[in-house]
Amino acid sequence: MLEPVAIEVTTQQQELLQSQREVFYESGFHLEQFGERTYLLRSVPAMLRKPDITRVLAEILDSLGGLQESEWQESIAVSLACHGAIPAGQSLSLQEMEELVHQLEQTQSPRTCPHGRPTMIHLSASQLEREFGRR
Repeated sequence: MLEPVAIEVTTQQQELLQSQREVFYESGFHLEQFGERTYLLRSVPAMLRKPDITRVLAEILDSLGGLQESEWQESIAVSLACHGAIPAGQSLSLQEMEELVHQLEQTQSPRTCPHGRPTMIHLSASQLEREFGRR
């Protein structure tokens, strides 16, 4: 980031940041304490293009509250994937679409997103015929 962003955290969020600073650092968040419950956010993962990065970080911190420490790194990765996803309705070039499909094919679970929602559906020939009034 060109300039650090000051963020205020709750007591619970601060405890998470202090105990798991390395997990956040490895995920791309570089935070520096700058007061009692204020941190300077110096860098964020490149995939995050959101203008309100402080809200995204707060959501990630809040989502970790009920999880075991062993689940934190995966939870952060899932949150980053969702927040870094291409928003619905955004236009893509043919090359970008082909690259997304190629990347999807390389994943371990290409049929669902990290939250279990489908990324694709199968339409049989008979379903298509019904939809177009051919049957």
